[in-house]
Amino acid sequence: MHEWVLAPLLLAIGMFGSVLPDMGYFSMVPGDIGDPRFNSVVLEHLFRLATGQQNALWSPDFFFPFGGVLAFSDNHLGSGAVYVAARLLGAMREHAFDVWYLAGFILNFLAALYALNRFGLSPAASAIGAFLFTFAIPALAQNGHAQLVYRFAVPLAVLALWQLFTRRRAMDAVTVIVWTVWQFYCSIYVGIFLFYLLAAMTAVLVRQERSVPLRPWLESLSRETAATKALGAAVGVAALAALAYLVGNYFAVSRLYDLGRDVEQITPMLPRWASYIVADVSPWLDGVARSIPMPVRHEHQMFVGFGAVALAAAGILGAWRQPGSRIGKTMMWSLLLMMIGTLWIKHFSFYYLIAWLPGINAVRAVTRIIVVMLLPISVLAGLGVDYLRRAVGRTAMADVAVVLAGAALVVLEPLNVPPRSDPIAMWQERQAALKAILPTDLPPDAIIWVRTGSDVRVDMVHAELDAMILAQDIGRPTLNGYSGNQPPGNIGSDSCDSVEDKLRGYADFMGGIDVSDYVKRVVTLDLSPCGKAQ
Repeated sequence: MHEWVLAPLLLAIGMFGSVLPDMGYFSMVPGDIGDPRFNSVVLEHLFRLATGQQNALWSPDFFFPFGGVLAFSDNHLGSGAVYVAARLLGAMREHAFDVWYLAGFILNFLAALYALNRFGLSPAASAIGAFLFTFAIPALAQNGHAQLVYRFAVPLAVLALWQLFTRRRAMDAVTVIVWTVWQFYCSIYVGIFLFYLLAAMTAVLVRQERSVPLRPWLESLSRETAATKALGAAVGVAALAALAYLVGNYFAVSRLYDLGRDVEQITPMLPRWASYIVADVSPWLDGVARSIPMPVRHEHQMFVGFGAVALAAAGILGAWRQPGSRIGKTMMWSLLLMMIGTLWIKHFSFYYLIAWLPGINAVRAVTRIIVVMLLPISVLAGLGVDYLRRAVGRTAMADVAVVLAGAALVVLEPLNVPPRSDPIAMWQERQAALKAILPTDLPPDAIIWVRTGSDVRVDMVHAELDAMILAQDIGRPTLNGYSGNQPPGNIGSDSCDSVEDKLRGYADFMGGIDVSDYVKRVVTLDLSPCGKAQ
């Protein structure tokens, strides 16, 4: 029982040593003022839906008057309840975002802790592995992409698949489906990567079984009560229907706007061998691969740290020395399949075999698969701790020393990653600057358009987000928009063209309809220098 003390201790270390400082203890927001603010807009859209201020789920009021634009990126439907609850309790937008962000780490840790223990790891090893899954360097490196935070369904889905094969109980398939679908609702990216992991694990487990254990599954079904089978069928069908609804909306919007990416756009963010030793976000590890050229380098932060690698290697060694240990070999081969399947070497990658598929071709940053790879790595690291305890910890004192050394190996390197965040005050100052030039007699049917006049990419993105947040705050739609995709014919905020030009893309898309009514409703806020030029 005393081993479980390590779990809350490591969770506290991760929270107070990394996440809370990154949030400035609720005075800052992790990341910059780009993607975090976009995620805030999506979450606020869900709050507006919950409170009756918005009626259309898939059509938030940006990129107006285009519809279905929520499907341009992640939707947070599987995690947004945390944000909505914080807002309903009185938290302002930025604090509610921080609460939502913080809760994701806690859920990730607890889910991994539970799953690793059910895999057969000791409580101490489970806690160390859960820390690695939750706070590893690659996870912290994605702090600017908060849509990747909610990964708690990953260990639970993987555990359910493991139990499906080891317990040979067909009803476990329902659990696999539920957690996988939930992960898709939390993040499309992570959901797809989880599917890759489950596919790799299935291949490995079938190879170990030398066949699909269909007969044991059917026999297990015959032993279930009628009520259990009916409930399982209902839950499974409901989960698959929910997945069909989600995927169907994304597919429909993708077809409507002809979305998707060419292989050339995906290639720069396919993992290279060197990607697995890149950790520029850590001052300790910054020099490990700094001399190796890498396209879109900030997306290739995939090194888990020397401590994690050492423990995972010990876990693999232990698995090979124990013929009856399946979990270690399963995780090792599954991880290897994921690495081989996504690796890019001299213009070749097996990933090209599926990169063209609808939906898959929308996943640009394949390097982010590391946040799911952390699950098999954390299991192997936990197994490494237990292996070393058996090999070295022959006395109580030696056992404690091994556990503390294992914890130190996975903790020290992530804690070295410095906070990267922007003050909440900066968010609010940008909104105050816009509201200062907002007409006092704004019509109730006004449409907002914010123009920056700057052709600098970051300025344009920030101006789009400024407008999106302002529009939500005042309850008006906006022509501005920022997301993983954009509608056809969209003119950015750097344009000094007319409102008619801005709406021409929509008019053309709709078959040349008259947009003069929209034009009359537009209120243009010029930051500089468009208004002066006119």
